[in-house]
Amino acid sequence: MPEAPVTAQPWVGGEWVLSDTAPGDPAPGWSGARTTGQLTASGRAALALCLRRLRARTVLAPAYGCPALGQGVAMAGAEPVYYPGDAQMRPQWSILPGFARRSGADTLLLVHPLGMLQDGSEARRIASVCRLLLVEDASHALANSAGCCCLGAGTTDGYVASLRKVLPVPSGGLWRLWGVPDTEQEGDPEGGGPPDGAEPFASARAEAFALPPGPARHRALSRAEGRLDAAARLARAAPDTRLALQRLHARPAADAAAWRARCRANWTELREGLHGTACRPVFTELPPGVCPAGFAIRSPDRTRLARFLLDRGIEAVQHWPIAPDARTALSRQERLLAGTVLTLPCDGRYGSAGMRRILQACLEFGGRT
Repeated sequence: MPEAPVTAQPWVGGEWVLSDTAPGDPAPGWSGARTTGQLTASGRAALALCLRRLRARTVLAPAYGCPALGQGVAMAGAEPVYYPGDAQMRPQWSILPGFARRSGADTLLLVHPLGMLQDGSEARRIASVCRLLLVEDASHALANSAGCCCLGAGTTDGYVASLRKVLPVPSGGLWRLWGVPDTEQEGDPEGGGPPDGAEPFASARAEAFALPPGPARHRALSRAEGRLDAAARLARAAPDTRLALQRLHARPAADAAAWRARCRANWTELREGLHGTACRPVFTELPPGVCPAGFAIRSPDRTRLARFLLDRGIEAVQHWPIAPDARTALSRQERLLAGTVLTLPCDGRYGSAGMRRILQACLEFGGRT
């Protein structure tokens, strides 16, 4: 298989900010109701502060998921207990009650992978039977249509989100408790509230986003992420994050609808174009209202495929590195996912031409089966 230099074509994929797009281009809509809550410097901080406010002590969290989940639980002073899932990243509901009883868990953390909503009714039933608090991580679902984002007030005890997973903001997180006045939600209940001010992580990310999309930004963002643990992790959101959210609020609802329509069309084009190839989709159906945060495939040679795509100006993400303490909880299906899942970009920055580039590169790498 021949290697190729980095393409001179426009970069496809990667994190972004509004300045990466031309004025008037669609961007994810985010209604005012979804921003109600407390803004933080990161998703980890949001999860930690939410769990502290709820006084969670033992938290059921998905074994196959972003390592930041376990880190946020630990930052809250709680213990994560990991539960297994299936081949489509859904919890194995039938064994969750047993996990809760044996571990003495008091909280269930429910995550919507790549915007695909979990079974909220089953989560609520188990939380009720086992007397668990229910906290929802809506990071990948923030661009979903109204009624298809969070499970909603009165159905969970709270929700958290890492804003930069799907929104064009440089960093930040959000947490919200239902039924608690906003004035009572701010800060850390164990004293003083999180510190204000800039942090090394935020400044490093700002420097990275000053670079144009492409390999240099990708490397700079990776270095910035590596500095997160050394930063003041419970700091409030930086001013540039607040400004970016204000700009998103100013966009008309039609922009949000156009963004979702483009994301869904891109997702569908990738699904159809990769049919019969070695790149097997993790999700085969796209439910109504979902704005996909990426197109997840299973590739037996994902590391080489990711490098091959990167050399052609396409940034795909290997989901996810597994936290060491979560490995023993992985199901057989999740062990397969953990070594093969690669998420292709399909967001609304790109039209059909971008998806054709991805398809061409995937076919060049592996052909059809």
